[in-house]
Amino acid sequence: MSENKQLKEENAALKKNCLIHPSTSPSAGHSFSPSGIPSTSHSFSPSGIPSASHSFSPSGIPSVSHSPSSHSPSKSNMPSVECFDNRGLVEAVELFFEDRLLAGRNYGAIRTWLTCKVTNLDGFKNGDSRLFMNKKDFDRDLDGWDVSKVTSLKETFRSAESFNGDISGWDIASVTSLYLTFFNAEAFNGDISGWDTSSAISLAGTLSSAYAFSGDISAWNTASAISLVSIFYTAKIFNSDINDWDVSSCTSLVHTFSSAYAFDGDISAWDTTSVTSLYATFRLAEAFNSDISSWDIMSVTSLAETFFKAKSFNGGISSWDISSIDNLYNTFYFATAFNQCLDWSLKKGAYTDDMFKGSPGSLGPCSDGGDV
Repeated sequence: MSENKQLKEENAALKKNCLIHPSTSPSAGHSFSPSGIPSTSHSFSPSGIPSASHSFSPSGIPSVSHSPSSHSPSKSNMPSVECFDNRGLVEAVELFFEDRLLAGRNYGAIRTWLTCKVTNLDGFKNGDSRLFMNKKDFDRDLDGWDVSKVTSLKETFRSAESFNGDISGWDIASVTSLYLTFFNAEAFNGDISGWDTSSAISLAGTLSSAYAFSGDISAWNTASAISLVSIFYTAKIFNSDINDWDVSSCTSLVHTFSSAYAFDGDISAWDTTSVTSLYATFRLAEAFNSDISSWDIMSVTSLAETFFKAKSFNGGISSWDISSIDNLYNTFYFATAFNQCLDWSLKKGAYTDDMFKGSPGSLGPCSDGGDV
């Protein structure tokens, strides 16, 4: 799948899940309205229940089916030593949630399962949840899993609300998508500082609604990332250092820190030259007041709701080149600390309704030349 096609599919899904909010207000080619808070109460029906007898497919991958005799241990009483492929792992995980004792007899402790043939750990496939998605009580270490061939962690732990298991040693160097990996994994605060994210094209929603996450991810290699949409959306206590992230390939920072209430990290070094939208980037980021004066936003077309109710922000951004901006709707909506006059030269026809509503800030001409 091409990078653009992958991102289009993920952005469409984010809109469906309300992590990107459709716009409704009029503008010069762009429409926006105040965004709602996304719901995390999505439910999915469980996968079909597998059966279990001690048989193997021609490929040697253990399969499970539910025959009466399968509830008794094999003659050797030893778990399988075969490596799972994608289908075999899905079936084994299903058995684990149906009958953990039997799964242990067949395959051993889940943290030790042999996953060396697995290439996909998507939590949602063919219209249904699978693996650990929506498994609200799951909290086991998976540190023994070999994920070196895995290319996708889309929604792997989505809504696994209790999960905080050890996955620190996972080799994810081949993973291209971390889309919604920990979305709504409310308890997760595991060590993922050593993950090799150099191949990740999408980090959209990766830690969205991971309420407990405050881990160090400063060393993540984000050079390949095109999307950081909603990555920290409602990551309520996240405030780690990510200033060294290479975001030069990133085209969208839509909702990146939206409702990241505690975040006030230094991101002054970010290269934003490829970014085309800052829609709601710091929406309800109540603590944020870091210096982003040096950001290059020449390619950005939307500042709608960028600092919406970002009640601490009063940064010096009068030097921003906003010549490409079409939409400034609600940019500083009730950003109550922002008291600057911005001597910006607006694009003809730019939409500015309620730009400073509830904020002491204003648009020039400024008698003092700009920032106060």
